[in-house]
Amino acid sequence: MAVARCEQCGPPTETKHNYSHAYKLVPFPSMRMVCGKTGCSQPVSTIWLSDEEKKEYLRGQRFFKIARRGEMRVK
Repeated sequence: MAVARCEQCGPPTETKHNYSHAYKLVPFPSMRMVCGKTGCSQPVSTIWLSDEEKKEYLRGQRFFKIARRGEMRVK
C-alpha cells in the first residue's frame, strides 16, 4: 500500500516496508489530501511506492491504494 507525504516530510521512515520510489501525485481539484505523517497537515504532493509497487508502475499501473485514504493516481 503506497504512502502519501508532503514535500517537507519526505519519504516514510516509520514503516515496516521500504518506500524508496517517489512519484508526483496527479492532482484532482475535488480531492484535498493531507500528509500521512502524524502531526502534519500539509497537502500531499508525493506518493511513495514500495519495490513491488514500482514494478507495477513500470508495467503501466497508475492507481495505487493509500492507507485509509482510498486510491490515488501517480504520474
